[in-house]
Amino acid sequence: VLSKLPAGNYTLEEIQAPSDSYNTAETISFTIDEFGTITNVKNADSYEATEENAETAGGKITMLDTKKGEIAISKVDAVNGKQVKGAELTIEISEGTISDKVTVSGRTKADKITEENKYDVYTVSGKALTFITGEETVVVGNLTDGKYTLKEVSAPEGYLVTKSTVEFTVAKGKVDKTVAELTDEAVVAAISKKEAAGGTELAGAKITVTANGDQDLTNVIVKRDGEELEKVTGEPKNENEYTVSGKTITYISGEKETEIVYLPSGEYTLAEDTAPLGYTKDTEVVFTVGKDGTVKTENENGLELTDKVIEVTISKVEIAGEKSVELKGAKLTLTNTDKTSLEGVEVKYGKDAEEVETTEKNVISFISGTEATVLSKLPAGNYTLEEIQAPNGYAVAETIEFTVGEDGTVKQGGKEVDKVVMEDKHSTISISKNDISGKNEVAGATLEIRNELIDWTNILAANLENAFEQIIEEGKTVGLKWVSTKTETAKVINGLLDGKYTLKETGESFEDGDKVYSVISSELNFEIKGGKIVSAEGEALKTEENAEAEDGYYFVDKNNNHIKVNDAEITTTVSSTSIVETSATETSATETSATETSATETSATETSAT
Repeated sequence: VLSKLPAGNYTLEEIQAPSDSYNTAETISFTIDEFGTITNVKNADSYEATEENAETAGGKITMLDTKKGEIAISKVDAVNGKQVKGAELTIEISEGTISDKVTVSGRTKADKITEENKYDVYTVSGKALTFITGEETVVVGNLTDGKYTLKEVSAPEGYLVTKSTVEFTVAKGKVDKTVAELTDEAVVAAISKKEAAGGTELAGAKITVTANGDQDLTNVIVKRDGEELEKVTGEPKNENEYTVSGKTITYISGEKETEIVYLPSGEYTLAEDTAPLGYTKDTEVVFTVGKDGTVKTENENGLELTDKVIEVTISKVEIAGEKSVELKGAKLTLTNTDKTSLEGVEVKYGKDAEEVETTEKNVISFISGTEATVLSKLPAGNYTLEEIQAPNGYAVAETIEFTVGEDGTVKQGGKEVDKVVMEDKHSTISISKNDISGKNEVAGATLEIRNELIDWTNILAANLENAFEQIIEEGKTVGLKWVSTKTETAKVINGLLDGKYTLKETGESFEDGDKVYSVISSELNFEIKGGKIVSAEGEALKTEENAEAEDGYYFVDKNNNHIKVNDAEITTTVSSTSIVETSATETSATETSATETSATETSATETSAT
């Protein structure tokens, strides 16, 4: 401690170092002003001014002696800046050889570095000093004057060997650098999960990376957008989590590519365990990490998994001969029977189709149009397509069951199909003309069906192959009529629209072979809804068939959409003076009089006598 130094300029010079192992320190200069304050300190290792309340001004100047040829060697992680353990480094002198007196902190000189001693020893061989980095910075001392190069020979697992080197010079025992630092980049496998159509990153896929060998994945981390995801146990629940369990790394893809960091060398399998809802799963990709940290794969897209959007076409058609035509107006409901939500499905409704709102998340409802409807991003699973209401004039089709596979294939009835097609047939009702028992067809009766309020155009088109005659009044079709035959068990009428109709027989009694039948004088009124007979009424309507009935009657079978017109047979008996006509039951004739029941008197030439 020097006291009472007068004001002025001073130098502090080291004349001789303590020993040959130390360098002579640089001369320090400083100034003391008239108040005793030290200023303009240069080349000091440290300077501490006296506290403001001290009785005397001044301060503390520190001069440090460095050991000759001493430099700190640091090997750090480029990601986190921490010391990298396990890197093999060499210091090579450009001319001459490494001094035998060289020292490495915390280590002893050995002939060979082994797995057992690698953190405790170093080797010297001619121009090179070699050691393995540990958890602390290594200090190398007693380097002789010369030019040196620090480089990395091999990197620890999970790191790339740096191509960078550090050069430094020792002159007169002094090193031009205090620290030589090499930085190791981590091995990074950048994995991309994309949508094939748009090429953008696709979130929500469950991805696994599995080591195919005995690689130790303990140090592996998963990053996205420069930040490490949260490492959890069990299964990752969202895009911000990942797990490392045994040989497998699992994560959920996000909107940016995912980086698997510190992967050891070896072979790996990249797989999509679960695709995002509405997408197909891509095939596995095998890749390798080399000893030098390079990542290679034979996959033409590299470490990129590409998913295709699952698209399913729903077609609602009318069967018209050999052709099928999209049918407008059917109310359809698509249901995922696995209860998977369909809220993410993109629906491209066909022309004239309409969306129908529904509160059920696993259901999509719509009204069919004149073009098919396409569903994009439909999740894999089991489905039913149900027709809730058929277009007017058509029968409700049977519900269709189909499956969508994880590869996007659609199977119906166990067979792969290009699209799901629901066929609608025209609704049909049948009308038969029978004898009173309802069991035997009768020919020759003229029947007609009427509805003045509907447009018969589509009905006529649906019945081109049927022998109907139009009933036209004031230039407008109001119904159809036909004559019963025995070649048909019943007359089939296709495509009757919803509405109220009238059925009746026309004309007088008629013959069928050797029998004469009376016609039913009253009409049958019935209503069609959704292609079904829902109600019927009329004076001659019966709830049961009766072979013993005296008068003709109508019988309606709603379950089978069938109407029977059962006529009574006129029985004619010849007497000496007259003809007696009866309905259904035989009447005897007398020689003097005739009895008439439910029929008009006719001459013998007009009827067939029995």
